[in-house]
Amino acid sequence: MRKRKTTMKKILLLLLIAILPFTTYAQSTKIRIATVIPEGSSWIKCMRNIGDEVQRLMNIQFIIYAGGTAGEANAILEKIKYGQLDGGGFMGSTISELSPKLRILDLPYKYKNLEEWKYVFKKIRREATKDLEKNNFIALGWSYGGFVDLYSKQPIRTLQDLQDAKVWFSPSDPLMDAFFRKLKIHGVPLSTTNIYPSLQTGLLNCVYNTPYGIMAMQWHTQVQYKTNYPIVNTMGTVIITKKAFESIPSQYRRLFLTICTKHFNKLAEEIEKQNQQAEQDLATRFNIQTIQPDQEWLKETEKISNEIAQEGIGKLYTKELYEEVETYLKEIRKK
Repeated sequence: MRKRKTTMKKILLLLLIAILPFTTYAQSTKIRIATVIPEGSSWIKCMRNIGDEVQRLMNIQFIIYAGGTAGEANAILEKIKYGQLDGGGFMGSTISELSPKLRILDLPYKYKNLEEWKYVFKKIRREATKDLEKNNFIALGWSYGGFVDLYSKQPIRTLQDLQDAKVWFSPSDPLMDAFFRKLKIHGVPLSTTNIYPSLQTGLLNCVYNTPYGIMAMQWHTQVQYKTNYPIVNTMGTVIITKKAFESIPSQYRRLFLTICTKHFNKLAEEIEKQNQQAEQDLATRFNIQTIQPDQEWLKETEKISNEIAQEGIGKLYTKELYEEVETYLKEIRKK
């Protein structure tokens, strides 16, 4: 009888040792992330898929505030600063505040197609990630939204048409601000959440977005034309603070980042397909007519684009980085 009790104690002890790592990590690690990207979009689905996997494998809970419910991008950054949030999903100009060299990827009309943009981004991504780390942020993954075009209520074929339009622009984007000023376009600065009602009331009659993005935001219901002149590829990333990252037990951190990278790679592929499908849907289902810009506008835009790129040297990025990017573009164009 005594021998049997001893054996049972040994079994219980072994079971206790086996489950100890899980019991010490029984309390969920919560990571609160906010973004203006709407619920139901591919970005949010990607984040929820990551959340499901990391909760199942390592008991990390993602709490996601989508669609601007936690405020616009700058408000989200402020809440992260004061510890009310642990991270955010940001696009273009906002993330470039934390890694200025990324601004070179936002130059309007600099990149002729997605392959050029991806080639340059791959070359400078590691340095951008280091910049974020210097600012106490960890990038969970990078992706892009695709090139944006102009969508409008009236046809926009010439520069004069664009100058006469009431065009939205993001108030936090200095490059688009410079672009608008040089082309004498009177942009209407509005937060993302105010664009749809402004299109309805006529405060705006022209916006820019990707094919998938304009449908996700429902702006396509308020426009009739697309000007086929891609401006810039939208880039985004989801970041969390180093403090939030270090709240994850050390044995799980590498796996956590691997899972995030896997899902963001899938997201990039999915977004490319969605943009292609959305472009077809806009034309066939919603009768959005495509307008080709005239040659004079193209020439003027190219000239202004080069001016803005030169003016950014020393302010937004270094001369060395600019020359590197020029070299990369020559490389990819030769191919």
